[in-house]
Amino acid sequence: MSEWPLIEFFLISGYLFINFDPETARWRSVNGTLGVKNIVSFGRTPSAVDSEFVIALKAVENSDGYLDAHREDLKPGQEVEILSGPM
Repeated sequence: MSEWPLIEFFLISGYLFINFDPETARWRSVNGTLGVKNIVSFGRTPSAVDSEFVIALKAVENSDGYLDAHREDLKPGQEVEILSGPM
């Protein structure tokens, strides 16, 4: 088995997933938070991310919160097909 270097990077850089009810939460104030550029929105409504997507990400993270992307059955440049799941 070859040794793969450990490289740390943000999987979805620059994004923070938060759970709130846009009808009752004061979500517009998030835009005024230091470090926040803006909320991803369609028009004036924040875009929703399916909770299954976030659950699927959390299901594959290790105890340190990292995802292990190393797979012996996948090679760089190999074509893949996503058959199911939140993506």
